[in-house]
Amino acid sequence: MAATLSEIIDAIGDLLTDDQKGQLVTSLLDDRVDKVRPGDLITAGLFNQMLGDIADLAVRVSALEGSGGEPQVPVITGIEPNPATVGQDMTIFGENLTARFLTAIEVGDVRISTGLLKVGSSPTKLVFTTPGVTGAVPQGIPVLVRVANDAGEAQSACVVRSGIAANLAATFAPVLVKVDPAGQLQKKTDYTFDFDIDVESSHPETFKVTPILDVTPATGWTIAVDGADTFSVNVTSGVPVKRSIKVKLHTGDNLGSGNFTLHFAATTFAGFERSSVAYPVAVGAATDTTDGPIKFQAPSVSGDQTIKTFANGTVFLTKAGATAGQTVRLSVPLTIEPTQDAATYDVSFAVVPGQNAVAWNAALKSLTQIPVSPAGGTLVPIRIDLIPAVTAPDSKLVISVNGQGALPDATLELGLRIVDAIP
Repeated sequence: MAATLSEIIDAIGDLLTDDQKGQLVTSLLDDRVDKVRPGDLITAGLFNQMLGDIADLAVRVSALEGSGGEPQVPVITGIEPNPATVGQDMTIFGENLTARFLTAIEVGDVRISTGLLKVGSSPTKLVFTTPGVTGAVPQGIPVLVRVANDAGEAQSACVVRSGIAANLAATFAPVLVKVDPAGQLQKKTDYTFDFDIDVESSHPETFKVTPILDVTPATGWTIAVDGADTFSVNVTSGVPVKRSIKVKLHTGDNLGSGNFTLHFAATTFAGFERSSVAYPVAVGAATDTTDGPIKFQAPSVSGDQTIKTFANGTVFLTKAGATAGQTVRLSVPLTIEPTQDAATYDVSFAVVPGQNAVAWNAALKSLTQIPVSPAGGTLVPIRIDLIPAVTAPDSKLVISVNGQGALPDATLELGLRIVDAIP
């Protein structure tokens, strides 16, 4: 039997790496330069000797890298890029980073599973997607990077920046606590509305407040913030902070009725806006500070599918939890404070944009109408079943609660994302 050297190397297949194949060829040619030249035929005896060389090399490689090896203390020599941006690739460079020995890969407060390491990872580098660490902002925050195995650990530091502005999530729960002067509204009169606002935010941010008035007839009516029209918050991590604001309303020259809302706009994350419930106002009627405030509480998902640090943000579902036909139960607790009279609130939802509705296949599984008693209000969970496809595109779930007549309305927007792992 005779075969060319290139045929033998091809026959070896995946038994050796490309570098090991190169070393083998070099060794063979160096040792037998007087016997073999490129393109020469190789005898059966020489081929059998080569197989022995391969077996010997495989044994030595196994001793170094195989199952019989022992972990060595990891070393981190660098991190690229630095700063790293959430959602983009990060690479940890170093030594003794063999994935099968690692017991921990951590970036800030997020642990990276070895199953999430990308092609290109090796004992000298780990490649993965930069996770969404708590508190990440566009300017970046310093975080600790840690790699560990049974032999020890290595630590280094880098800066992680948040991704696009859409990553901001915030909620506002204004409560009207006082109207001065109290009593029925009179025409051509100034009134001050005092609000306490529970605010939750995923990022440090300054919000601008603008009251928007909608009354008929509108002649003579005006509204504006009385004092500072902005307030700032840090990351709230699930614990709301309270901010206060005053709104000055001037009633019209004639009888009029309608409502006003508070509009909140982020100043750093351009395009992020939210509106409050509507507060009814009418000449000849008192504004009740206890009627029907609506407040959404932190949503949850059945099973260990989501990690949330703020009430209004993104619901993350893993691809493993989004397998075809598997239902995910989303629950959003809702409180409605008592009104002076028995009332009914209508509940509806929508998946937007509309073309994603089929991919998410959502269905309301709770009451579509919520009766509220004047004796004490109500606490109800809104439940929505989601059956997303593994490849469902990022979308948004909008839940609306609409009070009848002059009662307030409220809307909650939740982002919906399918990810490889919870960030």
